[in-house]
This record gives sequence, C-alpha cells and structure tokens, in this order.
Amino acid sequence: MSTNTTINFAPQISSAEPALRLVEKIRRVLGNSICRFLEEPGIIEIMLNADGTLWIERLTAGMECIGTMQASQAESVICSVAAFHKQIVTRDNPIFEGELPLNGERFEALIPPVVSSPVFTIRLKASKVFTLGEYVNVGIMTAQQKEVIEGAVISRQNILVVGGTGTGKTTLTNAIIDAIERLTPEHRLIIIEDTAEIQCAAKNANLLHATDTVDMLRLLKATMRLRPDRILVGEVRGPEALALLKAWNTGHPGGASTVHANGARAGLIRLEQLIAETSTSPMQKLIAEAVDLIVSITKTPNGRKVDEILSVKGFQNGDYIFESKGEKAVKDKRQRAIAAKGALSAFAISLVLADQAQAAAAGAGLPWEAPLQTITRSIQGPVAYGISLLSLIGCGGTLVWGGEINEFLRKGILLVLVISLIVFATNMMTTLFNTNGAVI
Repeated sequence: MSTNTTINFAPQISSAEPALRLVEKIRRVLGNSICRFLEEPGIIEIMLNADGTLWIERLTAGMECIGTMQASQAESVICSVAAFHKQIVTRDNPIFEGELPLNGERFEALIPPVVSSPVFTIRLKASKVFTLGEYVNVGIMTAQQKEVIEGAVISRQNILVVGGTGTGKTTLTNAIIDAIERLTPEHRLIIIEDTAEIQCAAKNANLLHATDTVDMLRLLKATMRLRPDRILVGEVRGPEALALLKAWNTGHPGGASTVHANGARAGLIRLEQLIAETSTSPMQKLIAEAVDLIVSITKTPNGRKVDEILSVKGFQNGDYIFESKGEKAVKDKRQRAIAAKGALSAFAISLVLADQAQAAAAGAGLPWEAPLQTITRSIQGPVAYGISLLSLIGCGGTLVWGGEINEFLRKGILLVLVISLIVFATNMMTTLFNTNGAVI
C-alpha cells in the first residue's frame, strides 16, 4: 500500500494574467512622466504631497517639484499597488507599505483620514552600485576615509553606517558590500532587509526579505544556521538590533548595517533605544564590543558628505570611548601641530618682550627697540596677568573638552590662546628677570 504525501504551498499573490494587467494599470495611472523618472539614473525618491504636488530627489542634488497629480489619480495608484499584493486600502486601513511591482521600488502610501488627501513616496533602488573609489572621485568621502573603511573590511570589523533621512545610508552600504566582495571574495554573505534595496553581486550570498508574518528578528535567528561568514542588515529599526549585535559578537564579525541617527555618536544612542524595546538591561558594553567602526554620512548644501568616522574602543565610566579616523583624525593631528608651533612662537616672543623689559629697566636698548618696550609695558601688570591666565584656562578647556567646534571658531580660539600665552609668559619672564617693569 503506497502512501501519497501532499505538500501544500501558499497560494501565489495572483495568477500571471491578472498580475500583468495590474502592472500595466499601475504604469498607466502613474503616467509617462513618473514612469520616465522611475527609469532615470540618479533619481532616488519620488514624492506626492497632500496638496497634489509631485517632487523628485536626485542623489547629487536637492528636491525639485516636477508637477502635480489629482487626488483621484493618486488614489487609483495606491489601490492598484495594494491590489497587486492582495491588500485593500480603506479609511479603516489607510496605510500601505510594500513594493511597486515594476522594479521592486519601496512604496509607502497613506489616504484619508490620516492625511487630507492621498500621499505616497517611492524610494528607488540605486541605478548602479557606487564604489568607494567613486565616492572619493565625486568628493563625498576622502581618500583617507576610503582607506579606513577598506582596512575595516579586511580586518573584519563590524561597520555601522549612520545618517538622517535621505542621506544615502543604503547606497553607502552597497559601496561597502562591494568592497567586501572585492577584498574578501571567499566569504559567504547573508543579507537581511525588509525592503529590497541592498544590491550584492557576490557569488556566495543569500538575500532574505522580511514580510508581515516573518520579521527581521526571526530572519536573524534563521541566519545563524545558514553558515554565514558575514551578516549584513539593511536597517535596524526595532528589537532585531540586539540579535544583530549578539550575532556580530559571537563568531560572525565583519558585518555591516545602517541606523537612523543624526551623527556617529548618536548612532550608538539609537541602538540603545532600539535594544530597550526588548530588554531592560543596559547593553552599552555589548554595543561597544560589537560595533567597531561608525561611518556617518550627512546632507550638506553642497551634496552628501561622509562627515565623520569613529572607531569604538570600549565603554568606560558611563561613556563610550571613541577614536577619530579618516580626514577628521588627520585634521585634528594638524591642529595639534599648529597649536604646538603657536605655543613655541608665543614663548619665543615672550622672551623677546621680557628682554626688552629688562633693557628698558636698565636704560639700555637701541632707539628702534622703543616700540617693543612700549608693547611690553602695556601688557604687564596684575590685570593683564589675570585676564591672560583666565583666557588660557578657558580657551584650553574649550579645545580639549568643548566637543565639536567648527573650523572658523577653532582658529579664533587658537589665536586668542596664543595672544594670552604671550601676555602670560611675558609677565612670568619679567618677574623671573626681576626687572622694574614687572609689577606683579
């Protein structure tokens, strides 16, 4: 007696013919102009506002209004995309999240009553994978920053890409994955995301997509049995952050992920907040152990820019320990060299002025030295001494503990610091020389 085993697969979203008709309908209701922008290289976002205005954003430029769309047409677009996915958008279910069936673009839509009129945003996939070298060529990052990231890839450091909305976190992650493919082609990659945005050409890779019934946390747990060398996550937005850090920290180094935050340091705070959704225990030490490098990308008036790269060295005394990498580290080293040269110059000037004070007190000196002696007398006395001392403490403290300082302000503080050092050192030297000009 034979036994027949029947395997029931879940039904397909729709049969081929109705699905094709829906795709054609979506193209028709979107219109030629939007379909043209969907195919144009460099477009990263197409947005419809509640007032009916249509906007696009290019990777290398800002936003631009391209026209308008009637509410009825927008509603037809939203309902058609939802129908393709066997969903219904109604007043009781006014939010739809999914993908356009055209090329897999991310599609987010809302209808009344949560908005006054239909709204949607289409996030396009990158038309090509930019390499780190191309990032350098167009000025988004420096050659030093590229070397730091490539070094982190080779040494299998875990990289966290941080940035605000629309800064290009995923595009930069694609460039990092390209570096992983190029520098370590022997590694097996497992990539997890909730929307198909990451592009990977590695020969040994699997891409996993979260669904309404299978979230990223469950996919991360499944990933552990897929024999990954590196685990990469499109963007962590919830409790999966803890699972990812544990995976990175337990035999699967060399991963990459993105998180929404406004700076490198804020990226770790964001991870703390996401982990707090699933655990009440503080996880700062786990974060410091799991995350090796933070790459922060931002939008500036001149385009996107990798503004900071930090190496995470640990967590101690209630704070993370960072080491600046890339261009910022080179700039900091240059600033320290300038400060040292300024201090030596100030010391030399103070010796000259102190010598002039001694000469003036002895009635010596050449006639052309009189202006120097006048300057020396003007910066001597208890008031000048006290002001210079306070200025030294204030400026020095600001440079050491003042956090991020823009270039113009830093140069101003250095100038004040040098002048204060000259005044302070001159008073000290004249006191040591025991001249009559020393009034301290």
